[in-house]
Amino acid sequence: MPREWMLPALTLAGFGLVLLARPIFAQAGRLTGIPWQFYRIAVNPRLRRNHALEHATLNVLTERHGLPHLNGAAVESGFVLRGWVNPTEIASAAREGLARLQAGERALAYHPRCGTSLATGELLTWGALVLGVIYAGRFTVGAVLVIIGLSWLLSPLAGWIVQRYLTTSPDVSGLSIRGLTFTPLVLRVRPQAASGPTGTVPGQVVVMVESGGGGERSGFRAGPADQGRFPGWPR
Repeated sequence: MPREWMLPALTLAGFGLVLLARPIFAQAGRLTGIPWQFYRIAVNPRLRRNHALEHATLNVLTERHGLPHLNGAAVESGFVLRGWVNPTEIASAAREGLARLQAGERALAYHPRCGTSLATGELLTWGALVLGVIYAGRFTVGAVLVIIGLSWLLSPLAGWIVQRYLTTSPDVSGLSIRGLTFTPLVLRVRPQAASGPTGTVPGQVVVMVESGGGGERSGFRAGPADQGRFPGWPR
């Protein structure tokens, strides 16, 4: 890279990270780790399958109650949902999502607010900013605004492509739900003050799955602090 381009490129890279509204070093670490995370999921069929079921569950919850206040992640044994959770409702949505995926409703496997899609948008914006400066050879506010606008317009499509070909697999044939665990978040408030929308409470739900298990089991387990906090929870 010519010496006269070094300062504009470095300046624009820092500016792009600030625009992404996170501490510079934390964001830089996140961006450099995104390709590895994509690769880790892409080469693991089990993670891709569980990721699709996580999305299907979230899509069913959205259809029923609007956008849920949840963060999700696929794991080897199933998937995790954290935030304001209702374990009974999540179990029901997971069953429906699995049944609809197995019936061929592949669109449920993709979610517009998936973490990989958001990461794709961030990586695309940052990369476009740096490449734009290198190509133009100088830093202009107008060029930066155009690049940011085009990047975020293309981000939904890019995120869908990443989900479709790298991070999810709607092929869940032979999959069954093995169980569910719920771990509440202990708050320094009275239990009744911790209730959220649609009967939710802060905590974590793990939905466990298995292949060729002969159907769903009923042995859901609750955390020890759950009893009495969740009316109707199976004991």
